Amino acid sequence: MATERYRSPQLSPDSRAALLDWLRHGGTIASYARQPQAPTVGQIRQACAADPELEGEIRRARAEGADAMAEECRAIADAPSDHPDDVAHRRLQVETRKWLARCWNPAAYGDASRVTHAGDPAAPVVLDDAARAARIAAILASAQGQPAPEGDKPAS
Repeated sequence: MATERYRSPQLSPDSRAALLDWLRHGGTIASYARQPQAPTVGQIRQACAADPELEGEIRRARAEGADAMAEECRAIADAPSDHPDDVAHRRLQVETRKWLARCWNPAAYGDASRVTHAGDPAAPVVLDDAARAARIAAILASAQGQPAPEGDKPAS
């Protein structure tokens, strides 16, 4: 009969420290859970749901792990090879690590660009319907009072 591992919504302090260290070195939760005596992926997820602090610690450890993966990418790419077949395998290794790094630390490795507004956060721009309608009317009136561009003048 197969014995089932003890299921607890919390991780032991040793398991918690080992998991965070694993993630800081670029490991995944699934690969950690395959270690002997480690909690299962489900137990780790239950622990995260019960402890928001653990979830934040995992997020920070993964961000550090993304740095470890970036270093691994460089080592993989720089390693000499005697076989041309290694190129595709190495490319897959590098791309997988790059993808995980983008997911785990998008601020450092993500592709997304961010647009920010440097206005005063204490005085945000707020337009209600009446203000918006008045602004549109002012723009239209201003546009109607402008002379037409040279190419748009009617022939006389």
